[in-house]
Amino acid sequence: MPEHPTPAQAAIIEARLVVPDQALPDPKALRLAREKGFAPSGVTQVPATVRVLMPDGTVARLEMDEYLKGVVPHEMAPHFPIEALKAQAIAARSYAATETRLRHLGADVDTTTRTQVWRPTHYDTTDQAVEETHGLAPLHDDNLIRAFFFAHCDGRTRSNQEVWGADVPYLQSVDCPDPYADLHGHGVGLCQRGAQTFAEWGATYPEILTHYYTGVEVPPPGVPTLSDGGVTPMEGHTATSFTFQVTYRDPDGDPPTVADLYLDGRAHAMHRVEGDHRTGVRYVYTTTLSAGEHTYSFHFGDGHNPVVRTPPLDGPTVAAGPSPTPTAIPPGIRAGALRQTTRLDFADGHFEGLDLVGEEDAQLLLAEGRATGAYTSTVLQADFPFMAIGSCWQADLPPGTRLHLELRASEDETAWSDWVEVPPADAQRWRQEDDWGDLVFLSGRYLQYRVTLSAETPGVRPSLDGLTLFTIDARPGPTAAQARHRASLRAMQEPVILSRADWGCPEPDSSVDWPPEYREPRVFIVHHTVTPNDPVDPAAMVRAIYYYHAVTRGWGDIGYNFLVDQWGNIYQGRYPGDPPEGQIIVGGHALRYNYGSIGVALLGTYQEADVPEGAQVGLVELLAWKGNQHFIHPLEEVFFIDDVFPTIMGHRDVLPTTCPGDRTYELLPQIRDRVLARMAELPPHVEIVAPEEGAALWGTVAILPRVSPAVTSVDFYADGEFLGTDEAAPFRWDWDAAQESDGEHAIRVVARTAAGMTAEDAITVTVDSALAQPCSERVVNGDFEADVGWERVGGQPGVYSTLQYRSPTRSMFLGLAEGMPDV
Repeated sequence: MPEHPTPAQAAIIEARLVVPDQALPDPKALRLAREKGFAPSGVTQVPATVRVLMPDGTVARLEMDEYLKGVVPHEMAPHFPIEALKAQAIAARSYAATETRLRHLGADVDTTTRTQVWRPTHYDTTDQAVEETHGLAPLHDDNLIRAFFFAHCDGRTRSNQEVWGADVPYLQSVDCPDPYADLHGHGVGLCQRGAQTFAEWGATYPEILTHYYTGVEVPPPGVPTLSDGGVTPMEGHTATSFTFQVTYRDPDGDPPTVADLYLDGRAHAMHRVEGDHRTGVRYVYTTTLSAGEHTYSFHFGDGHNPVVRTPPLDGPTVAAGPSPTPTAIPPGIRAGALRQTTRLDFADGHFEGLDLVGEEDAQLLLAEGRATGAYTSTVLQADFPFMAIGSCWQADLPPGTRLHLELRASEDETAWSDWVEVPPADAQRWRQEDDWGDLVFLSGRYLQYRVTLSAETPGVRPSLDGLTLFTIDARPGPTAAQARHRASLRAMQEPVILSRADWGCPEPDSSVDWPPEYREPRVFIVHHTVTPNDPVDPAAMVRAIYYYHAVTRGWGDIGYNFLVDQWGNIYQGRYPGDPPEGQIIVGGHALRYNYGSIGVALLGTYQEADVPEGAQVGLVELLAWKGNQHFIHPLEEVFFIDDVFPTIMGHRDVLPTTCPGDRTYELLPQIRDRVLARMAELPPHVEIVAPEEGAALWGTVAILPRVSPAVTSVDFYADGEFLGTDEAAPFRWDWDAAQESDGEHAIRVVARTAAGMTAEDAITVTVDSALAQPCSERVVNGDFEADVGWERVGGQPGVYSTLQYRSPTRSMFLGLAEGMPDV
């Protein structure tokens, strides 16, 4: 997209991207406002997430800023001045935070003009506007406002009173520099063309917002703070454990992306202990120190505001003492972090085409005139022997630049592994986290990293500001063979699924820091973990992935619903919780597509290597079992979230990634066929979806069963009498209830696969001949007032039909006589 488009280009951009009509206010809310007066929104803080009703009817939870990045370019053209885009981002944030009309559906907003248009397409300028206004929303009387906006006016906006008949203090008529001569939209609130003109004149986003929303306050960005920092004890010897701690507060409730202790000029990653980030979280770091005097300071950043730091402080005085007493290796997973961000951290490495700039907060910066440059670190020593390394970095990467990270490891600083490229993180709970690498499985006590920065455009200089390497040892615990033995001893099931307790999960029966959400599953998304294809102990690998997701990345649990190793062992991933009938726990593996999917990860890297037959068998067993339970047909395509997808798909089908590897992806058509064949050998599932249990009915009634995909025929019974068989999906039987006596009757269906496996379901209904009275239409005019006359909700996707009325003199009722059933 051109940065400064011509008028003709701008017209094309707006025509293709922008949907200019914002939804009208909720009619019920307006009626109450007219009757009882204006009421504040009752919302005082911007929520961290928003529930979005997707086009397929699924409700997905998105981070607020991630949602807004899909809203702003479709409400205001991305080539508008940045201050206008910021004003639009803030208005859209406030609107989303206060919208209520979809709460009865378990959602806050949808993706249409009913609330705000959302699409998954992002643009640099609008992303910038959202990020630079993170957490901001206009306030009136300490409440977030209902921020209406529209396309353009005729030199004057309209008040809420003159348009919708309710006085709202901050929605008054104001003069506007909009160059248009006519009104497009409702005219209330922010005029988008007027905001563009104000920004072209040099106005800032607070000036734009306070002009269009009368009497509001646009608070400045919330700045995080540090307090109560210190170290104990202040004196000791070289075997003493010294604990550094500080309290971090963030007004927006965001956790820090950087939590560093600078000790004698070198950085160390601190870890969270307890608390809420709005009120204060304690961070600590414990270590021994060399003899002498020491200085320290704390440096924290949230990725939105400037880094907050303390001045250098005098640390402990340490005397020479005895060597530290060796301690027993603690049970369970061990983890540590190696932080690189100061000049001292980087100084001892090897530079080629990169400059080291800055003093305390240093940067690796691509040298002038270079298209590429590399830095190789000095040897770093971990606190314990590790088996896996995770990574997270802070970098300035303008468009057209790239950061490439490689690792190698050694047991003794002499024999080194090959350099291994760090792949981008696969599992995605929230936003696309392109500043995290996936786990690299290397064993050793020592490691090195190599960073390569490159730029396509001469003169553009990317930089690395900081890097954290997370070392993990998950080897203590049950092996895969031990876990399978334990699982096999339980009540027989097919397939055998290794529980979290079986594979040694530290939290086998909970995921405390990740509140559960449940959805009916409709698809499978297959991943590969980009890990070694022949691990000695896959269970240890699962424990390492768990720790990296749950603790290191702060999710609270592993992101995948299930994992499958090279031998076909199936591991329970995310804690399943206690879902309602027919639903499963929402995982964290594919952003918005987490909602309504089952995420299955194959342990290994299958870009070039073939998927082992054992892993294929395990995958087929799992997909057949779960697909059978949840009526997911392996050969079908469905409309899911926002597009049509196969019910068994690869991660790359929904997001830009190479996952699950070329070899896995090429195998998926065969996997789908094998899953359907395996389903035919399993007991099917069946449930009668119509009529409902206990329904009163009369006349010809369609009996509609929902069945597992491999079912080939369904037998129908009424009061034990065989009615007939349907041998073609969708299965149904038309039962003539008019031939039955009044009272209760038993309906039963028996589903059967080609292999002769059966299942059945039964309900009781009531035949009532009183329902046989003829239907009479009626029309009653002009004696009532209503906003919604009727609503009908269809199937997938949902279809809504609504009649609206505005006054008693022009109202009309269309319907059926009282007592008639819905038709």
